[in-house]
Amino acid sequence: NKAKNDGATPCINAAEHGQLEALQLLINSGARLDAVLNYDGSTVPAGGYSALACACYNGHAACARLLVSHGAPFIMPPYAPILSRNHPALAAYVDGSRKWTPLHAAAGSGHLRIANFLVGRMANVEAVNCDGDMAVDVTDDRACKVLLDGALQRKGIKNDDDKVGARKIEQM
Repeated sequence: NKAKNDGATPCINAAEHGQLEALQLLINSGARLDAVLNYDGSTVPAGGYSALACACYNGHAACARLLVSHGAPFIMPPYAPILSRNHPALAAYVDGSRKWTPLHAAAGSGHLRIANFLVGRMANVEAVNCDGDMAVDVTDDRACKVLLDGALQRKGIKNDDDKVGARKIEQM
C-alpha cells in the first residue's frame, strides 16, 4: 500500500503492466484499490488514474476483471459524481484528472473486450470527460464505436455524427 510521491502503488504498477499474479497477491494482501497514479506530477490524491483505469488503458482485460470482481471503485473523488449530459442524476464511473472513466480509457485505446466488459457491468456510457466527450467520442476503433453506439441507443440516445467540439446527443 506504500505509495510513491506520484501516488503509484504496487497494485497500480501490477495493473498497469498486466501482472495478473502479482495483482492477485497484492489484492489478497489487502492492497488499496482506490489509490491513484498522478501522471501530471501532482500529489493531489485523486488527480490521476486508478489501478482499474491503468488496466483498461493498457488492455489488460484479466486485470480489469480481477479488480472489478474485488470491488475496485468506479467512482473516484473529486469527480464523483460526474453527471451525464441527459440524466443529471446518473453518476459516472470517473477516474483521472481529465475525468476519463475506465470506459473512456478502454475505448480510447481500442480495447473492445474491456469496453464490452465494462458496459456489461453497467458503466455509464453517457459519462463525459473534461472536454464533454463520451467514451464513444474518444475511440477510433470501429468495433468500440458500434458497441458504445448500441449501448447509447438502448438508453434512448441518438448520436449526431456531425460533431463540432463535444458530441451532440439528443433524446430519440
